[in-house]
Amino acid sequence: MSLTCLKCGSRFPLSITIDGKKRNLSKRKFCLNCSPFGSLNRKDLTLPQPPPGFRQCGRCHEVLPISQFYPRKGRNDTLPYCASCEQKRAFLQARKFKQMCLDYKGAYCSRCGYDRCPGALDFHHLDASQKELQINKVRSMDFERVKAELDKCIVLCANCHREEHYYE
Repeated sequence: MSLTCLKCGSRFPLSITIDGKKRNLSKRKFCLNCSPFGSLNRKDLTLPQPPPGFRQCGRCHEVLPISQFYPRKGRNDTLPYCASCEQKRAFLQARKFKQMCLDYKGAYCSRCGYDRCPGALDFHHLDASQKELQINKVRSMDFERVKAELDKCIVLCANCHREEHYYE
């Protein structure tokens, strides 16, 4: 009995001996020519592959030039999402993080009680000399450490925060 490759249509056996060991191929969808043994192909090989110098975004699925993808730090590779999708992802992550911080501190101005728009609320350090990190710059830190920094802050609306710094 044999299987049929979903990419090229060729037939391949259910098992084969590789490096002196019998290997079970019954769960494979592609032959060894289309997906070599041990190559860990995670892409759907039945889909058309983008031409050289292009890549498909994992979120919007558009085929774009590689220059439209941010490079990964420390690797010779790019992020899986195009720049516009990555910017949207980062924006939503920052908004979610700020909401977590506001849920912890209270989502209203401690001076005037404003609570309509979370984007208009700021974290004000009561003692600037005790500031260890800026809340708006934190993205992937342990939230317990962020809570320690939030305990040094009060929530002020943008107007009250500007007044606070204007009269310093």
